[in-house]
Amino acid sequence: MLRANRLLRARGFSRFSTPVGAGALVLGVNGLLEVFLCRDRSEVCRQLGQSFPGVEEKTDPLLASAHAQIEEYFSGRRTRFSVPLDLFSLSVFQLRVLETLALIPYGEAISYSALAKRLDPPTAARAVGTAMARNPLPLLLPCHRVIGKDGGLRGYSGGRGIATKAWLLDFEQRIKNSTP
Repeated sequence: MLRANRLLRARGFSRFSTPVGAGALVLGVNGLLEVFLCRDRSEVCRQLGQSFPGVEEKTDPLLASAHAQIEEYFSGRRTRFSVPLDLFSLSVFQLRVLETLALIPYGEAISYSALAKRLDPPTAARAVGTAMARNPLPLLLPCHRVIGKDGGLRGYSGGRGIATKAWLLDFEQRIKNSTP
């Protein structure tokens, strides 16, 4: 049912390239519905076809704005995204986790348990990790900024997985440290 509702909300998509691989933005009724970060263009096409069959590539001002912001991010000129998001399909708990996640400053990382403690009421780190694994908008909602309690990198659904997470954390740290 939820998958069908997401498909009905999809209005089109556009593809992009980044230093960590290929991607696609899916436009929903009220904003961006999903971001795919993949190894290459063929994986983007496969995931789009599986998740949103029949949805076509299109030109749209919101998609153009999101593309520009992603380019600014990867050039080191943007630290926060400001495009509307279509988060209708998420549970109240997932929304709370992602809203709290969005407050983690650029170039910083916190543990799953630290993120869980920021929720009201605080909750289990495992539940937070599960909610983040379902983040439909990686990069825009920066789940790459959450690490294990021991400082180790845990899963990441975008691009090349943990290698992409490590690249993004290192990239943000280099940009943050080079900015006066």
